[in-house]
Amino acid sequence: MRTLTFLALAMMVLIITAFKVNQSQIIVEVQIEEMSFEPKVIMIKKGTTLRWINMSHNSHNVVSKKGDFRSPLLRRQYSTYEVTFLRSGQFNYHCAPHKSMGMTGQIIVK
Repeated sequence: MRTLTFLALAMMVLIITAFKVNQSQIIVEVQIEEMSFEPKVIMIKKGTTLRWINMSHNSHNVVSKKGDFRSPLLRRQYSTYEVTFLRSGQFNYHCAPHKSMGMTGQIIVK
């Protein structure tokens, strides 16, 4: 009986901890416009989730220059892609179909 009580309490602590972690998650949005990311350069803290939203009727994606992340092609307006940044650094990215048109961005994680 003591083992069951201990297990039940341990499960409750884990559930409460997980709930608190989810509540404190920070999500920052970058809009994908016709041929640009807005904002083009963004500074965030470690642990922040960045959400790109395709506001355009064109298909776009988000590709890290160093291969840290790569979204699928976001074909529909208002489709999204998210990445949580767990380490500090500078992350340059672009839209693969429109890179030659200067569709680039930068994330600075402190």
